[in-house]
Amino acid sequence: MELLRVLTDRYGLAAAAKFMHLSASIYCPEQLTP
Repeated sequence: MELLRVLTDRYGLAAAAKFMHLSASIYCPEQLTP
């Protein structure tokens, strides 16, 4: 993912990990899990 690489370069790995967790909670809400 290009955006993740840019975030890591610009803000560091912690910010990229936080962004990934945020996007995962947005795109994979608990309602969709069986």
